[in-house]
Amino acid sequence: MSETEKFVVFPAGATQYALPAACVAELILAQQLYRFPHTSREILGVIVRRGKVIPLYDLAGLLQLPQPAPAHYHLIAVRPAAGTTELMAIPVSGECDLVSAEVLPANSSLPGVVGELAWNGRSYDLLDLDKLIAAGSTE
Repeated sequence: MSETEKFVVFPAGATQYALPAACVAELILAQQLYRFPHTSREILGVIVRRGKVIPLYDLAGLLQLPQPAPAHYHLIAVRPAAGTTELMAIPVSGECDLVSAEVLPANSSLPGVVGELAWNGRSYDLLDLDKLIAAGSTE
């Protein structure tokens, strides 16, 4: 991609990642997490937002991070699934930035990393949530 696009840069523990701004619906304070017996290792539980039940995915587990960071916020993302729009949430450990940047080729072998952003003197792995979740559910 040679065009500059908008992205949301967010912290997950000590590392920061980016998502395309078009897939981010909102950033909210961490909500009550409802846990229940299930077999999806990548899902921590669900949150309820505006009357909708939204799965909260284990970003630390999906990215193979050493330990999960405390979630101060939940980032609500739109995940296109089979022609419908599905909401999902990921834990975020701090405030986010909306940035304009160009996408460079990925320098990471982490699952779901589809590119790299250079912004503010640093580089950030660009995530594709569908690919990240698909990689997590096949392990």
